[in-house]
Amino acid sequence: MKQTTAILAGVAIATLLVLFLSPGFGILLLLVELVAAGVFFARPRCSYCGARGRIQTTGSYIVSRLPAYGIVTRTDTITKNRRRSDGTTYAEQTHVNRQERVPTLKITTRTFYGCSSCNNKWSRDSFSEVEDFSREPARDPNKTVVIEREVVKIPCKYCGMLVDPVRDSKCPSCGANLQIGK
Repeated sequence: MKQTTAILAGVAIATLLVLFLSPGFGILLLLVELVAAGVFFARPRCSYCGARGRIQTTGSYIVSRLPAYGIVTRTDTITKNRRRSDGTTYAEQTHVNRQERVPTLKITTRTFYGCSSCNNKWSRDSFSEVEDFSREPARDPNKTVVIEREVVKIPCKYCGMLVDPVRDSKCPSCGANLQIGK
């Protein structure tokens, strides 16, 4: 901190000297210094040691991806051909905003930061929401879904019970091995 103060004092004295010796060049130098100071003081500052410009991103990963539904505003453009009183036509465009509910993914990303001056480390979570039309729509729990399939059953050669040869390797009634085709 003392080093920064000493540098700023030296720059201020040099600027005042140039301003008195050459006013045009001094004003230009003053503007350049103001921009440089704005850039310097806009850099993030470590909350532990106070150093500016020493914070670096050390990594990030996605913590969670939760399916949800979100509201999205869409803009539709409607073009109509109109006729003026003199008979000429022109195109009239109307913009209509509408909102719709869409499937989304709520993504939580954890980013890790570190100060190269004091080696202090911390993390910050950020949240984003993106449209996700890749998954199946949610099923209505009140709606009945009927799944039909055709199952071929053959009689067991020992007890005569009908057995599904695809699912069962032994007869569920007598326990005999099902050897089909032998």
